[in-house]
Amino acid sequence: MPWTELEQMFLGAGGVVTTASDMGKWLAMHTNDGKNESGEQLLSKELLEESYSPQPGSEKYGLGWSLNSSSVKPARISHSGSLSTYQAQQISYQALDTQ
Repeated sequence: MPWTELEQMFLGAGGVVTTASDMGKWLAMHTNDGKNESGEQLLSKELLEESYSPQPGSEKYGLGWSLNSSSVKPARISHSGSLSTYQAQQISYQALDTQ
């Protein structure tokens, strides 16, 4: 049975529900070579670099990240999501500085 828009709003965009604090930690991990605020390695640098790289069939999409054109400086990655009542967008410039 299809869900109504009101029912979908309680799931968050893409089914993800988070806080601004946790989103900040997520973005900080991306700009800290995959390490959290305690220095624990959560994702390998290689995996992060792969996620920021164009995937087969698309020069402008990595693993969950939109990639800007190589002619646009500074380089950046982004991801966004929205429903009718809210929207979130992540943009990172530093994550690509290591490439």
